[in-house]
Amino acid sequence: TFQGSFISGTDGYGVSIVQLSYYNSILQSTITSSNGSYAALGVISNARFNSVQSSFLSGQGSGAYLYADASNNTISQSTITSSGSGSLGLIIMLASSNTVQDSYVSAPNGHGAGFYYDTHDNTISRSTITSSRSGYYGLYFYYTSSNTVMASYVQGSTAVYVIGSTGTVIGGSVLVSTWTNGIGLQLGKDSLNLTLASSTIQGGIGGAAIYLDQGNRGSIALSSNTITSTATTGSPYYGLLIATQTGGPPFTGLSIASMTFLDPLPAGATAIEFLGGTFLSTFTAVAFNSTNIGANINASPLDPSSTIWMQAAAGPRAGPAFADDPNMVVHWG
Repeated sequence: TFQGSFISGTDGYGVSIVQLSYYNSILQSTITSSNGSYAALGVISNARFNSVQSSFLSGQGSGAYLYADASNNTISQSTITSSGSGSLGLIIMLASSNTVQDSYVSAPNGHGAGFYYDTHDNTISRSTITSSRSGYYGLYFYYTSSNTVMASYVQGSTAVYVIGSTGTVIGGSVLVSTWTNGIGLQLGKDSLNLTLASSTIQGGIGGAAIYLDQGNRGSIALSSNTITSTATTGSPYYGLLIATQTGGPPFTGLSIASMTFLDPLPAGATAIEFLGGTFLSTFTAVAFNSTNIGANINASPLDPSSTIWMQAAAGPRAGPAFADDPNMVVHWG
């Protein structure tokens, strides 16, 4: 156990926990590394059941790096940050069942946090994750599975970017982009199953709150979410932007159970925009509560064989009068 310590590395990690190291604790300590190829804290090679609490981790390479079957480790009530160009605050790679909670993760010059390559069953909760540089993400999931973000605040050029990943769950969180063309949540290609619930999502000027990129599979379940923007001007702006998905046709995996569009939204914003494809979906309890909404749904790019059921829609911009639906594929009831 280390407590109340200051540890600095110049040629490698500040602290490394390696090779089947179990049940070590770091408390109320400051750990740094000035080597751009290393993190302040490295937890690697089957290191398990270790904990870091109430500490400050800062490195040129990254603040913390969990790698190579590092599992069941916990970082809590800590600050994790990086200072190097392009470096991440937190990296979790080929590691599982780790927890980051009640912590602040930041990267002024790179992604706030990145999960990579078969990293699975990790959880971030009650934490703030930010990236301050254009073109970088607050939180990045790259070919991972079954990772969860709960009750957290994430901000970046794209706040959360998920690509090639399975079973990502985001709940009770705030996802924010303040950048021009910024996106709150982007589901990239080749992903399988996404759950987004009880969250607020904001895109930047000329961007989108949620972008479902092409080529995803399985269930995309959106429930009890609020869509706004960080900008009051700038067009076009999309609340939910939906590209062609994989499966079918029709693609049956997209569902909405309660979604509210609220100001601030730029004037003329499109609440739901399809980019093409063939869909069979039910959207329930969608509230179009902003009078800045131009079109509540643009279904004109959809294949005419599509069917979108709009059940119990509400708000001043609800109904077919505010829809762009030349093929009448949207059914209001």
